[in-house]
Amino acid sequence: MARDNITIEMVREAIVSAAIIQKSLRSTSPLRASRETLHVILGQSWSGVIIYTKGKILKKEGKETFYVLISAKHSLN
Repeated sequence: MARDNITIEMVREAIVSAAIIQKSLRSTSPLRASRETLHVILGQSWSGVIIYTKGKILKKEGKETFYVLISAKHSLN
């Protein structure tokens, strides 16, 4: 996020404004005992930055938490 000058607010905006989960993938990491599902969300911040997130939902103590990896594409306009 720091390298691309993205704030946590921009990430929230992109996730909230995304219409759908773009796709769901099964992790193929040999380091995992069980395969996990990764969700890809492509959204846009209110300032127009397209933000690509990939994350997983974990259930801990009865609560679901979305852990996310973030990258971005800045418009050249």
